[in-house]
Amino acid sequence: MKSKTFKPLSTITRAEAVKILLTARNEDLKDLNYTVYAFEDVPESHWAKNILEYAVRHKFLTPVKNFHLNNEITR
Repeated sequence: MKSKTFKPLSTITRAEAVKILLTARNEDLKDLNYTVYAFEDVPESHWAKNILEYAVRHKFLTPVKNFHLNNEITR
């Protein structure tokens, strides 16, 4: 289980960054159930799948073949 403490020097993944940005915009991320299939490399069982598809559906992300959801980003 991941710690819920703030770690300012830790990296975050692309998927985590999308969730942070949508949450910061107060987007309603409850009851997500989309079938957009925007990214081939995001498995059905991944925790961020519906969040990413929400982002595509609402034009925060452009659908491309691969999202590389576990790649780290710099802050």
